[in-house]
Amino acid sequence: MAASHRPERTIMSKQFDYITSDDPFAVCQSGTRLSPAVKCGHKDPGFFVILFGRPMSQTEGEAHQRIDTVMGRCNLADLFGSVQAQILHREGEDALKAFLAAVTHHTDASLAALRDIHAQQRDCCEAAFRTGGREHTCGRNETQP
Repeated sequence: MAASHRPERTIMSKQFDYITSDDPFAVCQSGTRLSPAVKCGHKDPGFFVILFGRPMSQTEGEAHQRIDTVMGRCNLADLFGSVQAQILHREGEDALKAFLAAVTHHTDASLAALRDIHAQQRDCCEAAFRTGGREHTCGRNETQP
């Protein structure tokens, strides 16, 4: 009797499991902050990621919720790589180029905003951020840069 020639089943990583949701959280805004307290497996600083939105079942008028998360840098790289692969696989190279152009646009805009916040001395503590750099709870004063 001849042996069966079934192809071996490949175990897929969790990133490509069949994903469904009855009521996904629809993100409408996000924010990030580099967080040295969060380390990935490579010891690189991770990120504090804030997501604002609501479950899709909620109506437009309902208040947005805030979800606070932390992610290692390697987890974010994995996520971004997966997103790009999905676009390339399903929509093609032109769609991926358009997406990457949008990412570059947002990178440039965010960098300009971060540099502006730094120039205003608003990036050291929450008090400085909220008061336009006039008040500090971090110990910074006018003689310190």
